[in-house]
Amino acid sequence: MRRSLQIVVFVCGVFAMRVPSVDAQVKGRDYYGPRGANYGPLGKEGLEWNPLRRTWVDVSGKFKVVAIFEDMKDGTVVLQQENGDHVRVPLEKLADGDQGFVREWISKSPQEKVRYLRDELKKDNKSLEGRLRVAEAKVEPYNPLLMGWDKKGIKALADAGRIRGLLSARWQALERLEHGILGKDSPYVEVEGGVRLKEDIKEEKEYLARRDAKVEALRKANSDPRSTADTYIKTLLEKGVLKEASFLSERAGSPFTLEQGREAKTYYYRVNYVSNAGILMEKDAEVVVLKVPLGFWQVSEWTDWGDMGIRK
Repeated sequence: MRRSLQIVVFVCGVFAMRVPSVDAQVKGRDYYGPRGANYGPLGKEGLEWNPLRRTWVDVSGKFKVVAIFEDMKDGTVVLQQENGDHVRVPLEKLADGDQGFVREWISKSPQEKVRYLRDELKKDNKSLEGRLRVAEAKVEPYNPLLMGWDKKGIKALADAGRIRGLLSARWQALERLEHGILGKDSPYVEVEGGVRLKEDIKEEKEYLARRDAKVEALRKANSDPRSTADTYIKTLLEKGVLKEASFLSERAGSPFTLEQGREAKTYYYRVNYVSNAGILMEKDAEVVVLKVPLGFWQVSEWTDWGDMGIRK
């Protein structure tokens, strides 16, 4: 019971960063999107990372707004507030420091902007990475006597999980910014919930194609339960594990409790083999085959001929 409670607390703690704050829900923010997203109960650090966010001030010093620089058109600076609203201010109406920031940013090439963003992320992540090391150092090894971690260990695990989530979210924010800056030259492609590297998608498609081809080959080779069992026995004969083998009978189902209710068949063979003691033996052995969700048959992991040293 205690272990169950600890596991629940740990899981809830680690994934607490995925639960929107009440403030984020009430104001209807795009919680996981690019508009002032909040990634967890970490205060201002929870805002989606963006080095173009700053407190903008007008020349009089009376007008201030926290917003992200979005664009400048015809001498007018376009700023986006956390709630998604836009503010348009003539460049000359901004304070000198803000004017300099805008001019420096728009003078950069796309590649220079990307380098700037990456440098800023590296600097901004230093404090979080330090906090992560501290949190990880507080995580004590799993205590088998307690069947889990103590309260401090669970809290440290949860803190480390939140910080890792924030670091990951910052990296995803960087990728979205880079994609917007590089345009047609972007190495990313838009997907649901963000962007992904085109190369990663290509590799994933190639992997899935190889996997599907393997599954299809298994379907063709193991479409029949009896032939699957015969192939298993044939392999043992080829390896010299068995000296002789002949089919005896079959029955539906599996003799193993954990496999009850699954589509299974059990086949019996009379086999000759050399035991671990070096004695030529003969016995009736069973091979259990199961139908897997992918649509082909395979030998059960519970197939065990202990005195022969064979376990699937």
